[in-house]
Amino acid sequence: MLQKLLHGVKKVGLKSKIVLSALALMTALLPFASAPIKADDVSAASNSYQPRFNFLQGDREMLQMSAPGMTDWADPVTAKNGDKVLFLVYFHNGVRETVAHNVKIRVDLPNDASTKLQMKSYLWSDETPYITDTIVDSKIVGNSGGTINLPSAARIRYVPGTTRIYEGGSQTGTALADGVTTSAGINIGDVKGCWQYSGYVTFQGELFGNSSLTLEKYVAPVGDGKWYEQINANPGETVHYQIAVRNDGDLIANSALVKDELATYTTYVPGTTYMYNKSTGKDSGIKMPDTLTTTGLNLTQLVPGNDGIIYLNFKAKIDNNIPAGTYGLVNVASVFIGTILQDRDEAKVIVKSTSNIDLDKTVYDSVTRNWEKISNGTLGDIKTFRVIVKNTGNTPLMNVKVRDVMPQFTKLTGKVQLNGNDMTTAQKDAFFSTGGLNIGTLNSNCSAEITFQVVVEGCPELGESLITNTAYSKADSVVEVISFAQIRINVIQPSIPSVR
Repeated sequence: MLQKLLHGVKKVGLKSKIVLSALALMTALLPFASAPIKADDVSAASNSYQPRFNFLQGDREMLQMSAPGMTDWADPVTAKNGDKVLFLVYFHNGVRETVAHNVKIRVDLPNDASTKLQMKSYLWSDETPYITDTIVDSKIVGNSGGTINLPSAARIRYVPGTTRIYEGGSQTGTALADGVTTSAGINIGDVKGCWQYSGYVTFQGELFGNSSLTLEKYVAPVGDGKWYEQINANPGETVHYQIAVRNDGDLIANSALVKDELATYTTYVPGTTYMYNKSTGKDSGIKMPDTLTTTGLNLTQLVPGNDGIIYLNFKAKIDNNIPAGTYGLVNVASVFIGTILQDRDEAKVIVKSTSNIDLDKTVYDSVTRNWEKISNGTLGDIKTFRVIVKNTGNTPLMNVKVRDVMPQFTKLTGKVQLNGNDMTTAQKDAFFSTGGLNIGTLNSNCSAEITFQVVVEGCPELGESLITNTAYSKADSVVEVISFAQIRINVIQPSIPSVR
C-alpha cells in the first residue's frame, strides 16, 4: 500500500501533499523499538522530490571522532582510559527544494568494556527512513559506524551537556539538549535541501574502566628492615607503620583518599609521613603533610597494576602512661574513592604494661667496704644508710614517694642527699614523715638514690640486738613496698674492777 502511495508522484501539488501526509502518518505508525525504519523498506528513489540524506559526491563520512592529541576527525581513532573523545555526526539533505521535518540523530554507544569500541549512528526524519552511513554510488564513504581502539579494556559513556549543532559553516555551534545516545535520539528540527543547510552534531564520550583500590597495612619496630602484621612493643616506644595502596582496576584513579585511625594510647609523630612509589624508590620518599591521621591524604594518578603501587610510611609513639595490663593496639587504614570505601586493613601492636617499684635499703660496712643488709657496729658508731628506689616496670611511675622511719637508738647526723644533692630542710622533713618525699616521675629502668647518716646511741639492752631502719616507697597505681637494713650491736656491761 505504501509503494502505491509513492508511485507516480512527479511534482509538488495538493495531491502530492496529501500523499506525503499519508506517508508521514503511516511511517509514524510503523513499529519502532531501538531504531527507525530501514531505508530498504521504502523506495526513496521513487520520488525525486523527497528529502534524502548523505548520498551525493562530496558528502563526508557520517560518523567520525577526534581523540586527545588529534587535530582532525578520523575513524577509527586510538584513545585510552580516562580520555574524552569528541564525536562528529554529519548530515546533508541532498535534495534541494525539499524539507526534512523533525530530523533525528542518534549514536549507539556499546555497554561492555572492550579494547575495540564500535559505535553505530542513525539519521532519519518524518519523510526519510533511517540511514547508518553515508552511501555514495552504493558504496559506504569511509567506514561503517565508528571505532575506538584502546590499549586496555574500557567502557564509554556520554558526557552530559556536550551536544552541539553546527550549521551553515558555523564554528561556534549551538547547544542542544542531551539525548543523542538514547533510543529516541535527538531532534535537530527541520533541514532544508542543499549544501548550505548541511551541518554537524558533536558530543563527547568519556572512556572509563574500573578503579578497584586495595590496601594493606603493616607495622615494624623502628629500624627493622621487615614489615609485619603484628609486633610486640613497650610503652613509650616508637613504631613504624606502612600503608600500601594498589589499583587492581583498569582505570587510573585520580581521587583516592587514604585515612589512618590510630589506636588508643598511640600518638602520631609529626613530620614522619613519606610517600614512596616506583619513581622515588624505597630509599628516597616524598615528605607528605601531617593529615593522614586527621583529614586523610589525597593521592593522584594511581595507575593500574604494580607500577602504580603507592606506599605511605609514618611513625607513631605508644604512650608512656598506659595502665598496667596487656593491650592489643589496632591501627586501621582505609582508602576511599570519593566517599565510597574501597578497602581497609589493620596492623596490631601488642603492649604489655607493667608498673612496679623495687626498693633496696642497705647500710655501709667499713670492714667489708660494701653496702650490706646487716652491718656490725657499736655504740657511738656513725653509719651510712642508702635507699635506692627503681622503676622495674615498662611504664613511667608517677608521683613516686619515699619515706624512712628512724629506729630507736639512732640519731640523724650529717647530710641527707638525693641523687648526690643535699636535701632542703623541707625535703628532709618530708622524707622522715609519714607522708614521704615526692620525688616526681620515675621512668622505666630509672632509679633514685637517697643517703643519710646516723649515730648509734642510747641504752640498748645488754647483749646482742639488731637496730632495724625501714624505708617505704609507693607511686600512682602502685602499692607501697618496704625494705630495711640493720645494725647489729653487742652491748656488754663494763667489767668491774678487780680486787686488789
